[in-house]
Amino acid sequence: MVLYYYASSCIFGILAKTMALKQAILAILHDQELTGYDIAKKFSGSVAYFWAASHQQIYQELKMMTRDKWVMFKNIEQKDRPAKKIYHVTVTGKQALKDWLKEPTAASVTKDALLIKLFVGHLEQPQILAKDIQRLKQGHEAQLDTYLRLEKECFLTQENLPLPLRFQYITLRQGILMEKAWCQWAEETLTLLAAVAKD
Repeated sequence: MVLYYYASSCIFGILAKTMALKQAILAILHDQELTGYDIAKKFSGSVAYFWAASHQQIYQELKMMTRDKWVMFKNIEQKDRPAKKIYHVTVTGKQALKDWLKEPTAASVTKDALLIKLFVGHLEQPQILAKDIQRLKQGHEAQLDTYLRLEKECFLTQENLPLPLRFQYITLRQGILMEKAWCQWAEETLTLLAAVAKD
């Protein structure tokens, strides 16, 4: 069970890149009850790699989702601190998530400042772009290491995985393959930049 929640938390970063914030919150809450703070922590952890959502955005969304009866909360009294709200998904919220699953998924639009820089990269010294790519490549390699470690720790035996983890594994595989592809592309680009620098 601990591995299930660990895997769920890490893999959610891959999922979040194509979701609306409401659906992202519903997906996080689907199998567990959490405070708004705990939800926000998931968005500032692994999820942040693909999706930036501020605490304020999350709390505003929770307020609207509570109004629409997609989520409900219970107040838990605390000593010397304000009561905390623990949220859970309602039947209406679960149905909304199921309805959303049936909708056609729009293709993701890539907005990448690095690609714009490379598009006009001939205007600057290639070493400057190469340095930027090397820095970004380190981040992608670190993310790939995280995904590979997660695969080894949580998904070593595919045959006996519970159904939710089998679906989570295919999202993890997409993240692994995307990071590998980015690193390969970066190597090709660095080779090209090195050749241009010699001209």
